[in-house]
Amino acid sequence: MKTSVLIVFAMVLFSLFGTVQYIHAEDCFYVTRYTPCIDSKYSDYFTTTFSGIDPSFTLAKLDWKEASFPIKNGTGFVTVILKDPDLNRDVSYKETANVLVYSDSDSEFHVIELRETESNSGKFERTFGISDSRSAPSVILTRDGDTIGVVYVDTTMPPDHFGSDAYLMSTALIGSTGPPLERAPASDPKILDVSGNLIDSTAVGEQIQITSDITNEQNREQKFAYIVMIHDDTETVVYLAWIDGTLNSESSFSPSASWIPQNAGNYVATMFVWESITNPTALSPPIHIDFTVSDENTTHSLPDDKIMCSGTALCLTEKILRIVDGDTIYLSGGYEVRLSLTNTPERHQIGFYDASRFTAEMCPVTSTVTVDQDDLQPYDAYDRLLGKVTCDHKTLNAELLYAGHANILTQFCFTSEFSSELWAQEFGC
Repeated sequence: MKTSVLIVFAMVLFSLFGTVQYIHAEDCFYVTRYTPCIDSKYSDYFTTTFSGIDPSFTLAKLDWKEASFPIKNGTGFVTVILKDPDLNRDVSYKETANVLVYSDSDSEFHVIELRETESNSGKFERTFGISDSRSAPSVILTRDGDTIGVVYVDTTMPPDHFGSDAYLMSTALIGSTGPPLERAPASDPKILDVSGNLIDSTAVGEQIQITSDITNEQNREQKFAYIVMIHDDTETVVYLAWIDGTLNSESSFSPSASWIPQNAGNYVATMFVWESITNPTALSPPIHIDFTVSDENTTHSLPDDKIMCSGTALCLTEKILRIVDGDTIYLSGGYEVRLSLTNTPERHQIGFYDASRFTAEMCPVTSTVTVDQDDLQPYDAYDRLLGKVTCDHKTLNAELLYAGHANILTQFCFTSEFSSELWAQEFGC
């Protein structure tokens, strides 16, 4: 999770202040959503030699010839253009350069050799095929609506410039996707309190939701990542979170992120819609909303004696003995509780540890929680008690969703007492 945050943070900043050319996190360079580092098996295609490098080196530039390429009857052609004059080791000879190409449908890197257009030109091009049926030499598996990406390792840079290596990345769209910034436009940014009321100010320690509407007007599904960044009046980023998913064709969704401010001041929330958290292909222009945070604590949390359960099923107040994963806990009294509607990743799935850690931090072992058993579906297939869990005046079911650690089990919306609650409706019920 830490490295993912660094990736997104770097890419968000570059999207605000310039073109994304280099992305670095800790001791590794991150270049795509699929492979955080260039695998060592590709190292033979990129030989780094620093001896004899001219200190007045030039930065390479990597682009697709077009922002989008058509695909007809399952096939098409794409063109990559690389400009790197430093590759001219022999001015009388047409040089070659290797790039790595991938797509949404084929996350494996494919090595494509580019050829210099003229000797000593420093410009390298290659047109190659795409197909929706299979990958083959010089043919990349790519389907209508995919993003296709290319990565170049610039090995001609001096060792003291931005680490030892530099990585360039560029993406293009495939098929009749329409203009990129119209694929999932965001609108109507809002700040909400815990009750779902529209606000323009809050107080230190009060939880808020940052939300907007995103719309897919295409006649196909659209994958997306909704990213929320908050900075204070010194331009310091104080919060970064994201939610990813898939928008059904011709549908709208109102994703949101949860934040508890720690300091008073003026803040700006910026919302991005990207292809994915590590592919900064924008599906919408960024949108913004300003709000203020005061020192006055006007929290609307219910006092302990006012936490109520609805319906006629069990209403438990017990201590947590063990956290199994993000959505399952053991309580004193012998209860095994599974969250209603909210579903977190299973063990060995991506996100399992992040979700489990979130639950452990919000509802620590030995803390006291209230469980409102689901009247319409009191137990699941494994005889675990299903319910809404409240700890420290917050609903765990909702907080996992708002933090991006869970998804809603929409197949149970019609059989759950809690499907009409704001958090359930926001995420699909």
